[in-house]
Amino acid sequence: MNECGICKNKIDINRNYCPYCRHTLKINLCEKNLQLDENQMVILNEHNSKIVEDAISSDNNYNQNKGLEAFNNIKDKNNPTFKEIKLIIDNISSENSTRTDNESKNAITEYIINKNFHFFEDLKQGNIELVDKILNYLKTKKCSKQKSLASKVVKYLDEWFYKKNDFTINDSVVRNVLPYYAYKYLNQDLLNTNLDNFSYVNFFKICKEIKEKNQNLTFNQIDHILWYSYKNDPLIKNDVNTYLKNVKNQVRKDFDNVQNVLPKINNRNNLKKLLDDYINKKFDESISKGSYNIILKCKDIQDELNLKDVVCSICGAMRRATKRVKSFKILQKSRNGKENTTRYQISYNLK
Repeated sequence: MNECGICKNKIDINRNYCPYCRHTLKINLCEKNLQLDENQMVILNEHNSKIVEDAISSDNNYNQNKGLEAFNNIKDKNNPTFKEIKLIIDNISSENSTRTDNESKNAITEYIINKNFHFFEDLKQGNIELVDKILNYLKTKKCSKQKSLASKVVKYLDEWFYKKNDFTINDSVVRNVLPYYAYKYLNQDLLNTNLDNFSYVNFFKICKEIKEKNQNLTFNQIDHILWYSYKNDPLIKNDVNTYLKNVKNQVRKDFDNVQNVLPKINNRNNLKKLLDDYINKKFDESISKGSYNIILKCKDIQDELNLKDVVCSICGAMRRATKRVKSFKILQKSRNGKENTTRYQISYNLK
């Protein structure tokens, strides 16, 4: 075990990144005053964005402009040649260390200059399917998957040609931490989801929804926060998965807690099984949709289980459940504010 030089916690000897205070050999997030959440993960906000953008701009490793320079040589041309576009892609690949084989870069260039594929029309319109179209073309050419480079080429050309920020980069570092931020900001469960198999459209959908929760940040700023903060931690994916497993276990415990409360409302022999089955059904339906936002409505329990004679007792039990499980909150009471009514609803949300 090693000892972190900042927080003094013991850390795995194989990692150069402290999971407790985010200290790395490249960038010390604590010393740079990055704001971390309760799980020591970097928060998506303007404060952190400014710190990361300043760090990137002062790092010579990330201030190469050969790709932009090659673009400036052709930006006023109506029909750039294969060689001119290929030079831009070569430089984007080199500057971003994508380690892309030459056959794949040639194929991306072919796609861009082939007028039958309408690359520039899609780019100008911000067509999110464009990255997947390029990847499908690479597949027909029997080239390797180039999720990262394809998204970077589209993102940079969109920025350089049209001064827009319609796309985000599908990078492996971002994919490793995205499940945490999908849970944090969207209440989505991506624990057992392999984002490496996601299409760009599906990847972008998650990023867009996270951005909508952080409207003061652009796609570029969010990408930079995630990428620059976690790029030197090869074990961050394991940390995220461990945390989300703990979250899921806590959700299950909380629902077990509710199931222990509700059956006490009546001595009816089959009531415990009825309520257990109903709660498990609601739990499974929400989790299967990738969400921890689970709503229990007294009226639904009454109607589905035909429990009209004990519905008021169910309301009372649900009220007690909100006191026992802090992650439950009251969504709706009766019009006059009373709690023991068929209108009583509670919602589970771990945040």
